[in-house]
Amino acid sequence: MAKLKKLLPVIVALIVFIYLFMVETPSTRLFEQPPKDAEQQAPAFFMTDFVSVHYDEAGKVSRRVTGVRADHYQPAGKASNKDFTLVEQLRAEIYNPDQAPWIIVADRARATNKDDRLELTGNVHLFQQDPVEGTTELFTEKLIYFTKRQVAETDQPVKILSPQGITHGNALNANIKTQTFKLTRGVTGTYETQ
Repeated sequence: MAKLKKLLPVIVALIVFIYLFMVETPSTRLFEQPPKDAEQQAPAFFMTDFVSVHYDEAGKVSRRVTGVRADHYQPAGKASNKDFTLVEQLRAEIYNPDQAPWIIVADRARATNKDDRLELTGNVHLFQQDPVEGTTELFTEKLIYFTKRQVAETDQPVKILSPQGITHGNALNANIKTQTFKLTRGVTGTYETQ
């Protein structure tokens, strides 16, 4: 009986060991690379209440971006050109010489192509408060902004408020640097005479 008491833990351990490695064998898939089309479910990293400042070649601030949260995804499993960042409550200030800054505000943004492209959605508001020319504002639900070229595009309805009046359109191509706005499709406007 004493020998059985001493062997009982060894027998139980042996039974558990056999069960785990014979019946509940871990899948070899655990050690395989994920399929190339597998979608990443969690961000690689995230930031909260962030401020990102970008400088031009002369060392002057060219863009200042803030947000409540930014989640960075790496679909390839490592840093690649497929990476993207999702931002909540984005605010971007765009600086150009001899201009008042342009401000872009949106509920959400998706930054792709090494932050060269921002896809803004939800209450998108682009505006400039020029002390001489007055305030120009643009409202839409979706806007794509190319950061290096400083070009904004949308195929969604747009409303532009300026000191001269109100303009509506169903698509827009805007160059922030040259302050040129081109509305297409269904353009209407109300203007005040000087």
